[in-house]
Amino acid sequence: MIKSKTKWCAALGSVVCVGGVVAWLNVDGANPAAPKTELVEVVAPQHSVKNPDTHEVTLPIERLAEKGCAFRAQEGLAYDLVVEGRGALDLSGIVANVAPTSTGDVRTSTRARLELRALSSDEHASLLVGRFARIEANHVVDSARLGEPFLVSINPDCSIVGFAHAKDIDQAYARVQQALVHELSWMWPTEGKASFEGRAHLGTYLADVTTAMRLENQVSQKLWVEQNIVDFKPWPAGPATMQRVTSHLQRVRPGTVSWFEELDNRTSYVGARSSLQQGTKAKYLSANTPSLDGVSTAETDYVWTDLLPLDLHLAEPQPPTRAEVAALDAVRHLTIEQAVEQYVERVASEVAIQDTWPALRDFLEVKPQAAGKIVTMMQRREVKPEATMGIYIALGNARTPEARSALEGIMNDEGAPVIERSRAILSLIDRDDVGLDLANSLGQRASALVDGEDSASRMLARQSLLALGAMSGRKPQDAEIKASALRAATQLLAQTKDKDALYQRPVFGALANVGDPKSLALIAHIPNHPDPAVREAAAIVFRRMPPAASADFTAQWLAKETNASVKRALWHTIELQTFDAQAMTSDQVLKYAVRDLKEKPGFITRKALIRLLARAIEQTENDELGIADLFAHLMPFEFEQKSGYHRMMDPHIDDERLAAIYDEVARSFVPDENASGADERSDDPDQAPFFVDPVVDHTTKPSVPGGIAP
Repeated sequence: MIKSKTKWCAALGSVVCVGGVVAWLNVDGANPAAPKTELVEVVAPQHSVKNPDTHEVTLPIERLAEKGCAFRAQEGLAYDLVVEGRGALDLSGIVANVAPTSTGDVRTSTRARLELRALSSDEHASLLVGRFARIEANHVVDSARLGEPFLVSINPDCSIVGFAHAKDIDQAYARVQQALVHELSWMWPTEGKASFEGRAHLGTYLADVTTAMRLENQVSQKLWVEQNIVDFKPWPAGPATMQRVTSHLQRVRPGTVSWFEELDNRTSYVGARSSLQQGTKAKYLSANTPSLDGVSTAETDYVWTDLLPLDLHLAEPQPPTRAEVAALDAVRHLTIEQAVEQYVERVASEVAIQDTWPALRDFLEVKPQAAGKIVTMMQRREVKPEATMGIYIALGNARTPEARSALEGIMNDEGAPVIERSRAILSLIDRDDVGLDLANSLGQRASALVDGEDSASRMLARQSLLALGAMSGRKPQDAEIKASALRAATQLLAQTKDKDALYQRPVFGALANVGDPKSLALIAHIPNHPDPAVREAAAIVFRRMPPAASADFTAQWLAKETNASVKRALWHTIELQTFDAQAMTSDQVLKYAVRDLKEKPGFITRKALIRLLARAIEQTENDELGIADLFAHLMPFEFEQKSGYHRMMDPHIDDERLAAIYDEVARSFVPDENASGADERSDDPDQAPFFVDPVVDHTTKPSVPGGIAP
């Protein structure tokens, strides 16, 4: 059976190989490989790809006085590139039926000829067009798709500062391109020593950079630039995310060409139960760049973006692992009734839901025709209601046309209860075998939100709209699905603009699930809307957007917002947004956070503000906003309110001051550590239950991130 590895890579993110794609070449849950600690040996480039260079190039003397990189217009640079990785990867929570302590041996290898041609150069940066003329990557099935041209911007200090992919390339493949190119980023320290803030496929890093003269071949000395990573911050965490760098050394020989002649990089990473050793070698070949002849050099044909932090993965066919084959064999002998009975028994045993459905999913893949029969059993109420949700998850994860058809049948059954049709929709949206047709169908169903004949049709319309937004958010590289979602939301926003918040809320939820900063233009009027209930409902819109992209809009809104309920919703969204993105919002938004916390708002608002500001103070060297002082001022108040929030603040107050605060509090009263404060300040709007739309989706695929968290 050939399967797609999309769901695994969705959980893994950019963990093992350059570009964020895992090479499942030797993954054996039964015989895990022990983590290695030594650096991987990278074979020197052997021109394994045919070399079009047919003449020797005479190089001038090394550029010792001219420090930095400047390119001549139309100057060509061709490099032989080898990137190899080896790791022991934590597979728990990623591969079905693998023990929590299991690791898999993962090996990757990429060999390519990289061709670059300078388009322009000035004192600020140089612009080059590039292409992998030939590339062989064992972790990418369709390596030819990596051959699309791209643009790269290089600083005078030789570091890469920008990347633009061709408009027609899938973003997941473009991320592989960007990650490979960034393996070659380096900095020339003009004073012989410097600090370099770099970006790579696994995260950002801070490195010390120095220059050194080294004797080569016992004949002459050559200048080398050496880099050592001193701090590493991974991209947003996944089950196997590497957490730190244990060893690193990059050596670059500038030589006689405009960028560099030779680069050697070896790095070791470790995670909670994972390890990775990666090596990169690049060597200048010649000025011949024939693959770039005829390639577009117009910037309008490219998209400038930074894909490295994004969780993009390739939906490419891969054979099943041994663990998967064993799991399939374990259920092959079962009848439909036995498979369902065993599943129901697991549900009744009260194990976690993620442990109930995988075996049923395996059965549906071994016996695809069983999907329709199991759906019939649910319709006849032969399955207990509390067990039906896991069946939808199994159908959504089963990689067979029959499982998809069974879900589509429920979705299209106008006689079925709305809750069942909604569960079917949510189980369909991130299957690999659905796309624009499903998106457009959901958009059509969503139109009944305004003019539906009854409450059931309006409820299904609401769920369809939210699911459409979530589908777009889960498939961010699919521009057509995003366009379908935004089109439906735009139309419904226009139709509901004069209605109350009840009608507009699901539209805002759908926009939140899409997570596209461009959609902020659709709610530009909201901060001035006269109805605070509408403003409160709209506060969720930027929940999945990068904090930096929505910060200006958020700050402008906070500058004028006076309603306590709306502020509560705004701060709740901002706190979750920054936490999920592992990125902080702007200083201006933080200033408003300090302002509002000084006013001692209700419990929910204070909790969000304290969490946000606590993370902010951890990410700044100087507490220019006075957050620590504010926390110290609030400590006695939080003891008085019995909120327990002092625990979030005291790590950020110096010991001497903290001791004085505790002494003062001890003299005043003895706090009840178990009290939550929920019965305090009952007139405060923060005491009202705060719910956002159940915008997907604990009912579909708990092992795959996506959707919006309430």
